[in-house]
Amino acid sequence: LDDESSSAVEVDRNFPNINFTNPTKPNNTNTTFPSILVNVTASDDIGLVLINITLFRGLTLINSTSSASLPLFINFSNLDTDGNYTINATAKDIIGNQNVTETRIVRIDRQAPNVAFGSTTLVNGTYNRQSVFIEAVFSDSTSGIDFVNISIYNSTFDIVGSSQRRNATLLAVNFRNL
Repeated sequence: LDDESSSAVEVDRNFPNINFTNPTKPNNTNTTFPSILVNVTASDDIGLVLINITLFRGLTLINSTSSASLPLFINFSNLDTDGNYTINATAKDIIGNQNVTETRIVRIDRQAPNVAFGSTTLVNGTYNRQSVFIEAVFSDSTSGIDFVNISIYNSTFDIVGSSQRRNATLLAVNFRNL
């Protein structure tokens, strides 16, 4: 008697697909809100067993949440500390293959930038000048400076001169023929 048996083995070499979806913020987002919304979808030909979302502030793990249900939506709320937060997500299938999203940075910055006038800037209340030199230094330790503007107004509050720069920490302007 010959006893024949056969068995089939399925080999899974495919990694799960995983993506951030709306309302997850794009990478390098600046916000003043003390919460970060993250939504992740994933799929796999054989079957998912785990989806995990992690949130770090610097090297400190703030939260790590796992689920087997899709989509995985998390509202990381009450984030009291301003700074750079990183989020990423991992999907793992039945075989053990896993895939990771890109890491996204979200900056929470609720503090106004600092502005200081240079010593060559005239004091407030200086009148009857043909020119006015204004020097200002700008700083923001969390999100940096994106745009600066110095404007000068006349006695009827009309703008008589203005100067702008992007990504500047110092702006010096000499308004003439006032």
